Amino acid sequence: MTNEELKSKFAAIRCGDKEAFADFYRDFKIPVYTLVCRIVQDRHAAEDVMQELFVKLYTNAPGESVENLRQYIFKSAHNMAVDELRRRDRKPVLTEKTASVPEPDVSDMDAEWAIERLDLQQRQIVTMHLNAGLKFEEIGGIIGMSQSAVYRRYKKALKNLREYLKEEEI
Repeated sequence: MTNEELKSKFAAIRCGDKEAFADFYRDFKIPVYTLVCRIVQDRHAAEDVMQELFVKLYTNAPGESVENLRQYIFKSAHNMAVDELRRRDRKPVLTEKTASVPEPDVSDMDAEWAIERLDLQQRQIVTMHLNAGLKFEEIGGIIGMSQSAVYRRYKKALKNLREYLKEEEI
């Protein structure tokens, strides 16, 4: 969905159009959930954060002054997920209890398990780029980094993923 399409959706949502919100929700629920889940590493907490975000976007839809709505949506999701981590007063650590995907054996190794091994920042960048389709510049605006720094971290994350997947093949 382009930024112009999002602007018209949010204009309709501000006027109370429930169908426009349903379309918006269908388009954004999976990428938003994926980002939030990879940050908080707890599916139930991610669902709660996602629900809270969409309620806020419905009841207080962003106005015309917001230039990049996709960036606004994912920055809001990112900030709410980080707030959730702070509320729980713990660091995002991959353990059996918090992992969204259990550690597989070599025969059922998949990319999701390898992504869970990345550090928080790398998970966020990979998720926002691959799952949400955000550009490196947009991601930088969300997490407070330059476009080139985001790109370097993304490349490092891909290298790490290849290494993790290669480790499991041995």
